[in-house]
Amino acid sequence: MLKRTSERLVYDTGDITLYIVKDDKNIPFIPALEVDDYNKAKQYLMKSGCRITKEWSGERALYFEDPFGIIIDIVEK
Repeated sequence: MLKRTSERLVYDTGDITLYIVKDDKNIPFIPALEVDDYNKAKQYLMKSGCRITKEWSGERALYFEDPFGIIIDIVEK
């Protein structure tokens, strides 16, 4: 395990990094993407019509909803 907080567990399997997040939504699976630059990715998403649905204070991670209604997580490497 790489990191543990009250809301998130992070595991590095060697091939993938797995994020397990406690959330108040009943969503069975949220894919996560690692980005090099959180702020640049956030601006790009907002300009592309995505809606930011949740940001973590002090973390460089967020959930966004794409124009098709799919929720995806981004995390800065």
